[in-house]
Amino acid sequence: MSQAPTAFPHDQRLAAKTVTAGVVALNDLVCEDTYSIMSRASATARAAHVSATYALDSDTSAMVEETRLVHSVEDGDAASTLLLLRHDGAGNKTMEAVLGMTPASTYIRSVDPDGTSAVATFAKGGLRWDDANAAIYLGGDTFRIKYAAGDAESNSKPCLLIQAKNGDSTYTTKFSIARDDD
Repeated sequence: MSQAPTAFPHDQRLAAKTVTAGVVALNDLVCEDTYSIMSRASATARAAHVSATYALDSDTSAMVEETRLVHSVEDGDAASTLLLLRHDGAGNKTMEAVLGMTPASTYIRSVDPDGTSAVATFAKGGLRWDDANAAIYLGGDTFRIKYAAGDAESNSKPCLLIQAKNGDSTYTTKFSIARDDD
């Protein structure tokens, strides 16, 4: 889900002359909202449109891709993916897919500084995480609902924990539900 940032697709000198706010009018072209028309060879062929936002670093005059939005249509269904620039501790830059949407589901992906990611997916069947350590936090972080693979308290059965935060920022289980094994 990571990609390298793309180079600014135009002459670098154009960026400094770009209007940054409001309605843009040039001859018979007025831009406030933008519309994109995608064409494809057939009703089942994939069509895609990419829009990107670049930032001009006035100190270095370098253009850096900051965001990328990919719209696509395949087999009659539309999809969109939002990618954001991420810097790691080693100076590498990647475009990370952080939000994806189709008619069937929406995912939210977070990436830590080491590049480890976790994905939460909303679909008709409910909310799912791809990480067993994920939790739902309520009241800021006062309470959390968390899955546990099993411990001595649950006889090593998977269980759902409802926990409260202590003064030392650790959590104490107040209620747990273990899976019944027949």
